[in-house]
Amino acid sequence: MSIQIPQGCLEYPDTEELIEQCYALVDAIAESDHQRSKEVLFTLLKEKIKILRSCYQVEIGKKEIIMVSSPIN
Repeated sequence: MSIQIPQGCLEYPDTEELIEQCYALVDAIAESDHQRSKEVLFTLLKEKIKILRSCYQVEIGKKEIIMVSSPIN
């Protein structure tokens, strides 16, 4: 199982830690032999990805605002 997580969140100092936690959860899911454990870990992974997605969308929104508000030469 592979996962790609955007790493462009400039305003959130804990983003790198969240990314590392996601990788650790992916490894734990892959190594687990218990279906219920996999389900719980996968739920945690989805929550962490939602947080990262929110961070990324905020940063993208900020970049769009900057581009729109910049004067055109």
